[in-house]
Amino acid sequence: MATARPRDYASALAQLNLLIPNRSITARLAAQAPSGPDPNLLAIPEMLDSLARTGLTPASLQPLRVLHVAGTKGKGSVSAFLTAALTADAAHAGLAGPVGTYTSPHLVTPRERIAVGGAPLSEAVFARYFFDVWDRFAASARARGEPDADGPASKPFYFRFLTVMAFHVFLGEGCRSVVLEVGIGGAYDATNVVPAESVTAAVVTRLGVDHVGMLGGTREEIAWHKAGIMKKGRPAFTRLVEERPSVMAVLRERAAALECSELVEVKDADVKAWGGVESGLRGEFQRYNQALAALAAEEHLCALEGRKSARKLSEVRPSVLEALKSASLRGRHEKMSDAERGISWLLDGAHTTDSLEETAKWLAAERQKQPKAGIVLLFNQQEREASELLLHFLATLRTEIGDADDKLFKAAVFSRNDAKSEEGAPDVDITVQESCREAFASVYPSVPTHITQNLTSAIEHISGFSAPGDKTEQQTVLVTGSMHLVGGVIGLLEPEGLK
Repeated sequence: MATARPRDYASALAQLNLLIPNRSITARLAAQAPSGPDPNLLAIPEMLDSLARTGLTPASLQPLRVLHVAGTKGKGSVSAFLTAALTADAAHAGLAGPVGTYTSPHLVTPRERIAVGGAPLSEAVFARYFFDVWDRFAASARARGEPDADGPASKPFYFRFLTVMAFHVFLGEGCRSVVLEVGIGGAYDATNVVPAESVTAAVVTRLGVDHVGMLGGTREEIAWHKAGIMKKGRPAFTRLVEERPSVMAVLRERAAALECSELVEVKDADVKAWGGVESGLRGEFQRYNQALAALAAEEHLCALEGRKSARKLSEVRPSVLEALKSASLRGRHEKMSDAERGISWLLDGAHTTDSLEETAKWLAAERQKQPKAGIVLLFNQQEREASELLLHFLATLRTEIGDADDKLFKAAVFSRNDAKSEEGAPDVDITVQESCREAFASVYPSVPTHITQNLTSAIEHISGFSAPGDKTEQQTVLVTGSMHLVGGVIGLLEPEGLK
């Protein structure tokens, strides 16, 4: 008699990791011939089928009140601000009810993607919902006569599975409010099955060029996709970018076509006059994310109260503004002091040119605090044009600090995102890392560089530059590029943290 497999958190992770990863889907779509049929058109029908196979329909989601967030840069921050605003139960007298949050990607553990009350699911709760959804897919596959009904072949890909699971969690845990962050794009994203009746507002954050294989190679094409989360009879909030009139035109056209009740365009001048609040999310640019979140949170709470929001920053209730101060987001402009290794870690997941510009500005500001301290750079971006992104980052940095600062970097390390290499495993492909080293050397030819196959080796190498236990003069290390890189480093620095 076969022994039943355990149904604990470790087993859930093992089975989750058998599903097709997101990067395989994006790579497959990027390789599609431009003249062929648009595979995006299948995304929503397939997601609806996935919902149905687990006993849900869009109508099932109507009890949820959803704030839907899309954008290239800032959607994670806006989601964090919204979660902080809505979970201030004491201030809102429980108006928002239990608050669910769905975000991606995760840094250390998939549990981070699905939160209730601002906290990731516990291991036990995650495992319970995971296997419930897994079993529902398996039962559906058996009913359809599909092979390998109990295995991964009958399940949707990684992100879609977790999206379905998130909806089951939010309904099962009695969530009234949900902050729902888009994975990629918007119009054809797996999250875009929530009905208009559920949505209180859509938010479109800063737009840039990313995932061109799926969304197109221009900001205008990408804006079309992001705006696809707008719903009939519901407002949407976005930042008015006056220097990109063609992008704003697309957003306005989409808002009209989708019968959005109002596209609220937040002006930079209004945000500057408003000022924002101090929070755990650093950076001058966060004021604009705060503004979008404050307006959307106020809209949401007014909708729950059955009244219309003024849709003005000056009219946002004080309890929302106070709650924004508590927002936090791992891996974005994060500082970690590592006395054991004598290192001050600066961690910032930044995977686009726009986000790397913000990283450069942040590093330049940190540089002013210790102008003589050489910085060690740890960089990787495994899925995009890594060397081009790196060169853009370095160019922005030189503009911010001045070309004369040739002593800025003590060393640069380029590593894959793997935590460690299995003993006896063959060498991995380091073509990306080699191209990054070559690009870096073209700007800083005298700075030593090093390539590692995994992050454990990278941290060991970097530790050699520091004086362990020296709390007066810690070595500064900037970790930037891929969120998977940043998450991998955090996981190694905090092995007993969130698993």
